[in-house]
Amino acid sequence: MKGIRFICFLCGLGLFFSCSKGVEEKMPFISLKSQILKTDSLLIGHKVIAKMDSFLIFPTWKCKTLYDIYAIKGDSLIFQNHFLPFGNGPYELTMSVEAYSLNNGCFLTYDPNIQKGFQINLKNRHDMLNKSTYKEFKQLQRDVHFLKIVYETDSTLVTTFLQDGIRSYLGRFNLNSGFLTPIWGLWPNDGFEGADNIKQQAYAVNGILLKHPFLNKYFTASGVGKYGEIFSIQEDSIISHHKLFDIYPKYKADDDGMNIKYDRSNFSGLDACVSSNYIYVMPDRGTTGDYLSNNHPSSYYIYTNEVFVYDWDGVLRKKYLLDKDILTLFVDNEDRAIWGLVMDEKTNDEYMVRYDLK
Repeated sequence: MKGIRFICFLCGLGLFFSCSKGVEEKMPFISLKSQILKTDSLLIGHKVIAKMDSFLIFPTWKCKTLYDIYAIKGDSLIFQNHFLPFGNGPYELTMSVEAYSLNNGCFLTYDPNIQKGFQINLKNRHDMLNKSTYKEFKQLQRDVHFLKIVYETDSTLVTTFLQDGIRSYLGRFNLNSGFLTPIWGLWPNDGFEGADNIKQQAYAVNGILLKHPFLNKYFTASGVGKYGEIFSIQEDSIISHHKLFDIYPKYKADDDGMNIKYDRSNFSGLDACVSSNYIYVMPDRGTTGDYLSNNHPSSYYIYTNEVFVYDWDGVLRKKYLLDKDILTLFVDNEDRAIWGLVMDEKTNDEYMVRYDLK
């Protein structure tokens, strides 16, 4: 789920995007009109996490499974099935973070609570429903907790992680060995001088980690503030930094010394999605203090309608203004459409909309 969202209109979005500020001020928004998609079952506040052919996959909390499959048919989404049982059995998970590889068609789902996961073949939808085809993997280091995951190769993941005494929050997890090794070189110079595990929380827990579908290029962003950058990996080191946003989160250790406490002045981050061509960024609204002070209706912070489109060299290419505020952002790899959830202000029901880009 996407975290709390905010925007500070007094500052203007040009202040958020330091690397392309001049271009952004001159570039006009392209207005997009939504197409409301009919559904035959209720969607509950989740982001599309994968599109394969004419099917969408959503996480779900509606029943004793973790994911739903919907078929795209014209202006409708037709429920197909649930998959991945919820529970503690041999083919079950209690929660999940996920990664999808366009290279091999594999969907990887991992439970940080029990430190195990499965690889599931999405090329064959029957395999998605057949638990015996799930390929299990386990994490063997109990003192390491990884959170966001993306495929690097068929056998390795790049992850954000938490581990005491390590000045990094990015690592490489080997699916065959079950071990994670740190990737060095990305340790933001944000002015925090406290414990390493507190700083890791600022960037690993609620942050973003995305990968170019085929190239050695990644995008990471903090969960609050306005920090994010593009990078590549060479062996166990980060190379080719390129910052898109440089407003670091402000935080300190909480009174227990183990958890993070954010300053109320923080901007509240962003949502993002990537394709082979672009990085799509949807800035969140306002500050933590705005939200806690209840300066606006709660929906103001959750739904936004401005999308900034960067290429993988960090150049702003387009700005989209949506006709509706959306909760979540997803774009297919062909850059054909933006998908998002919208809330009906009268009924509080959520429904899916699509913005055609081509």
